Amino acid sequence: MDEDAHRRWHVSFLPSTVLGYSGEPRLLDSYYRYVTHGIYAFSARLTFAEIEDLAKKPGVLGSWARGVALQ
Repeated sequence: MDEDAHRRWHVSFLPSTVLGYSGEPRLLDSYYRYVTHGIYAFSARLTFAEIEDLAKKPGVLGSWARGVALQ
């Protein structure tokens, strides 16, 4: 998977590509540089409810809010 495909895959996990109130992009970073180490991660602007929904999706091993792991 190339870097653009990797980024699109991460965007597919998000409820939308931009924040409704500001128009800012939700996806902050897609950590493609760590793929060779088996790490598939991204950072995004999400509400706590969206983080909880994301954590329930297949393939999601964990989620963190500002450095705090959510169970």
